[in-house]
Amino acid sequence: MLSAKGVKWMRLRSTHALFLAFVLVMVIGVIINAIIISRKPSVRPPDIELLVTGKMRGRFELCGCPGERLQSLPMRASVIRQLLSNIERRERLILVESGGFVGDRESVAVAMRSFKMLGYDIIAVAQDECRYIDEVSLYAKTLGAKLIARDACPAGSSEVCKPSWVIKRQNFTVAFVTTGAQPEKKAIDKKWEEVEMDIEAVAKETNTIILINHWQLKELERVLRASRAKRLITLVITHDTHEPLKENKLEKRFGVYMLMLSDVLQPMPIVSIWLRQGKASEVRLTQIAVPSESTPDGEIKKLVNAYYRERQKRLREEWSSLVMRVKRKEYMPPRECSRCHEAQYRQWLATKHAKAVLTLAEKNRIEPECLECHSEEFRQTKLLTHVKAGYGVECVSCHIELKDPLKVKEHGQIPSERARPPRVDPKKVCTTCHNEKHSPKFEEKLSDYMMKVRH
Repeated sequence: MLSAKGVKWMRLRSTHALFLAFVLVMVIGVIINAIIISRKPSVRPPDIELLVTGKMRGRFELCGCPGERLQSLPMRASVIRQLLSNIERRERLILVESGGFVGDRESVAVAMRSFKMLGYDIIAVAQDECRYIDEVSLYAKTLGAKLIARDACPAGSSEVCKPSWVIKRQNFTVAFVTTGAQPEKKAIDKKWEEVEMDIEAVAKETNTIILINHWQLKELERVLRASRAKRLITLVITHDTHEPLKENKLEKRFGVYMLMLSDVLQPMPIVSIWLRQGKASEVRLTQIAVPSESTPDGEIKKLVNAYYRERQKRLREEWSSLVMRVKRKEYMPPRECSRCHEAQYRQWLATKHAKAVLTLAEKNRIEPECLECHSEEFRQTKLLTHVKAGYGVECVSCHIELKDPLKVKEHGQIPSERARPPRVDPKKVCTTCHNEKHSPKFEEKLSDYMMKVRH
């Protein structure tokens, strides 16, 4: 039997054990609660938000019904200003232009001045901007804008044009790195080593890293899978999405979030990022729609109108010649359209439509029956003088109303102030050639095909 002293000692040990167990349960409870809270960031505002725009291609004022006009730059600018009027949100919001904003040389001024007025934090240089990088860079210097580009920056522009930038928001830092324009296939791996070095360099001074991608997504995914820098990237903003998208999408692939931008200009994506222990713990996507009752931003509306008035003035000098050529049913190659619709022309050049005649030549099928669909020139003149890329299914093959001289004369008006041009009716136009014989089940996937040629 235990002595009285032993019993007392046992009781003391039991009391200590209970106390320690209680403390342990409390500590575990606090830890679990902290984990639950950290995994449910919605209970508090995000630490960082990114409002992302892109793929504007100089389309500042869109014609057509109210739904189309909501996509215009002045309408979207008014919504951005409303977001920025919330001081709490402004402190955590970063405005990102992901590139593809230039349509022609004259559009550089409108875009860059608009970005400055709205207070954009970073402006990415995509393939379209590379053609006019001297003008883009000059405006960046004048306006104090931050351009993010790789290889495209002109000499002497290093203070405004870099392959990476670090932006501060409240107590956090966000690093942006760009892939730059797509290099030749054989140079991709070497170029990725350069991108990877930039990612590792900024990782030492930042809470989260955003990669702005202008490569084909399949190539980026290939190098990312094997990359040691993959774990450092929080988010990839990408223009290429494998297939055209009807809406913006956020997906997580091999541990990296990817924001895939659609070809539709609105709603605008906002990416919210919650941080825990200085690193991203949660990333979410919301879409900011442009309400139909929004009033266009007055300052930016003036810029846009001046741009279109100048285009209108230039076209008026050419209208009589242009209309007469249409009346004479003279064939006009698609390069004529590129004088005003440069970005859309370049986009068309990358499609199979632009190589339709060349495709026939490669298959030894230069025959009248095939040319009726594959060559706009042959369709109009019954002659074929151009057998090369850049000729085939062309602008007026789909925009058939432009074969009407009166419709041609409407060109150059400020888009939002003219009547909506007839929308291409794919069932009427496309299925003339993409019928059951030549394209079985084409109509079943019509909307997908239309997204591929959207401009």
